[in-house]
Amino acid sequence: MTATSDHRKYCTEDFILGKVMLLPPVVIYLATLSGFILAALIYVFVIQHIFFHGGLALAFGLMILVMMLILQVHAQTVILYLDNKSLFIDGKRYLRQEISAIETYDYEARERTRIYFCISLKNGSKIYITDTRIFERKDKEQAVKLRKLLRAMKKRLSMQRVKTNRWSGRVLYQIYPDPSI
Repeated sequence: MTATSDHRKYCTEDFILGKVMLLPPVVIYLATLSGFILAALIYVFVIQHIFFHGGLALAFGLMILVMMLILQVHAQTVILYLDNKSLFIDGKRYLRQEISAIETYDYEARERTRIYFCISLKNGSKIYITDTRIFERKDKEQAVKLRKLLRAMKKRLSMQRVKTNRWSGRVLYQIYPDPSI
């Protein structure tokens, strides 16, 4: 038995999150803005002169296409797993002592499939895991996986709910230090 497999026997299962980006959600808003600007420019300088009327629907479709292409360029698959003292994101280890808080949707109260995790580190930096899909789809397996991941995080990282934002459905969890350390 190797040291890696011996270590992994104390870890949770791998939580594979597909079509996410490790960038802040503001990137989605910038992609949307750039899609609007590009579609407006193409509409004003190209489509309006060729089609005269009815080209607005074509410009709107072009805007959606540009937004989706920008987001798909940044999309990747992230693998998360936990042990008793740390969180692993794509193999990079973050100790429980390094993490101050995690903000995410309340996957236990509501069946959500949109992925959003904002992991705040004590050194002031943040790690974002954000869904690149523009529209939320209903997927029972994804909802169960996210609920299971949240429960594992709460158990392994000693997370306690601090604040709930009812408008956005997000919850802030504080990571409390392990008293045995």
